[in-house]
Amino acid sequence: DLSEHERVALTRWIQLCSADPALTIDQVVTGQCLLQPATHASLTRGFERQTLWLRLTLENRSTHPMERLLTVGHPRLERVTLYRPASGGGWQIQQAGTSVALSQLDHPSATPSFTIRLDAGERQTLWVSVWSRTVMNLDLELASPQQAHYRDTEISIFQAAAMGSLLLCCIFGLGWFFTLRDRASLYFAGYIAGELLTEATRTGFLRLYFWPPDKPYVVEILTVGVLIAIGFMSVFLLAYVPHIRRYRTSLRIWAAAGLLYGGGVLWALGVDYRSGTWFWTWAVWFLILAIVNLLIQAARDGIQEAKVVLGCAALTVCFELIRLLAILGYLPFGHQMAIMGSWTFVLSSLILLLNVSQRSWQLQRTLTSAETEAEQRLRFMSSMGHELRSPLNAIVGRTHLMERSPGLQAERDGLPAIRQNAQQMLSMIDEILDYAQGKNQNLRLHFRPVTWGKLVDQMTQDAEALAADEPERLTVRAEGDRQAVLLVDHRRLLQVIHNLVGNAVRHAPGAPFGLRCTLLQVSTLAQTPDSARYQADFEVWDAGPGIPENDQARVFEPFHRGPDAHLAHASGLGMGLAISLQLVRAMGAELTLTSRLQTRSRATDWAQPQPVSEDPAVLKSNLTPTDWLPVDGIVRKT
Repeated sequence: DLSEHERVALTRWIQLCSADPALTIDQVVTGQCLLQPATHASLTRGFERQTLWLRLTLENRSTHPMERLLTVGHPRLERVTLYRPASGGGWQIQQAGTSVALSQLDHPSATPSFTIRLDAGERQTLWVSVWSRTVMNLDLELASPQQAHYRDTEISIFQAAAMGSLLLCCIFGLGWFFTLRDRASLYFAGYIAGELLTEATRTGFLRLYFWPPDKPYVVEILTVGVLIAIGFMSVFLLAYVPHIRRYRTSLRIWAAAGLLYGGGVLWALGVDYRSGTWFWTWAVWFLILAIVNLLIQAARDGIQEAKVVLGCAALTVCFELIRLLAILGYLPFGHQMAIMGSWTFVLSSLILLLNVSQRSWQLQRTLTSAETEAEQRLRFMSSMGHELRSPLNAIVGRTHLMERSPGLQAERDGLPAIRQNAQQMLSMIDEILDYAQGKNQNLRLHFRPVTWGKLVDQMTQDAEALAADEPERLTVRAEGDRQAVLLVDHRRLLQVIHNLVGNAVRHAPGAPFGLRCTLLQVSTLAQTPDSARYQADFEVWDAGPGIPENDQARVFEPFHRGPDAHLAHASGLGMGLAISLQLVRAMGAELTLTSRLQTRSRATDWAQPQPVSEDPAVLKSNLTPTDWLPVDGIVRKT
């Protein structure tokens, strides 16, 4: 009796039966579907392949017309149909559910709803059919428009607050990632985004407020949301919990559960949604238990991050257990459960967010401290380089004076060794000083005019001096206008070429090596017709054994001397190429390496150097106004 209730659950007044989806309303009415009194257990069906039919008789015993809102089940039911006897015979049919666009509903809401109007003294028998590939929990409720409005408003407020909280957690996670570059924060944001999509689908919030009103809703979005959440949660755990990869057996179990879940998702999306969803629902539980087992092991080993995640997982597991019982048909699935699920994830997400934020700040402080220490070490090297050079200069100068002065022959014989070692130490200190200045962005270039011919001659003389013991190994080729005047820091450029040629001499003993210098005019400047822009290319090559591909990037690292560093001919600190790279980049160019590896014995790391072909390995610096060296660009032609 509508006059006796403003809002009432209809379970005790309902009769129901399940039938083949092909059965029509007329066949059901004639008794081809055996009706039984409904109970809470019979209305909680879980995954059901049949169509459920419900019969309800309503009466208005008051003296005025009455209107009520009939609400059926939960927001993910796909097709709910109401049949009312028509005055002229037949049936008045209304449809609701996700398969119907919101614009076609007489009462748009997240949960399938129908407006019922009865005149004074009128009595009607209603039939409701429900078919869905999702969980079929069919609590029916009848409420006055005012009560229904209060209920919907209350649900919307709780849902909006929950969705907004999850969205803020996602935004904060992204903010931490872009601020601190912590990958765990990015994965956390992805996990929250997946949970946000999942909960917005489960509660109907996404369909009601963001889905196109003229389009039917797609229930498969729930599966996509769960997939995103689980995927990002997995990589989040790997990035957030330290040393988690040591538990290999648990990781294998976790991977197996993930494969089962992925198979269920693919089946649900591509073959049969109902059976696939049932399968991945159980696979998710297998996955959750595998994660909990892994976290328990890490927590026992004292890993704090694992303890935090385990606490949040406990909240999620408790609610997912309740949800599982509802899916299997043992508990009703109402609005309260949907709201409780959303806020469970909000609470666990907030706890995780606080801990992720704290961890990110700790990483940032550690990184800042490490950068400060590195900068202090570089400053120390710079200052110590200057301090050490002064007494060494004095030693070198004193040896020159002692060589010229009369004295014992034995003393004079030892002076060259003293001078040679002091010069070598000075060279090492200069290399360390140059590298430290480069790392501190303190390298200063001094551009002076120099002719191309003079620059090439100086490079040739330096190369000949390095090859003085075996001059026949050296080949020098130079092309370009020798009278062209370039603005360039020729001292630093000579230093780069000296390092490259020196490497060819040391690391390819007995093998040919050479220097190629090419100068090309690029353009003539319109504002100064007597000036031009040039591009210069310097190549230093040798026919040594070559460098393995996996070692080629390391040759530019400081203190890297190669596998033959123990040989007598391999002297120095291994700073030459690192400093050369800094200098070339400071000039606006790039230093590149090209090498072919000679066939060599497996017994040793490096074979004895032998020429490999007429096309040897090439170590070159390509210098142009864009990727060549701008000789601080503008030069004068003479």
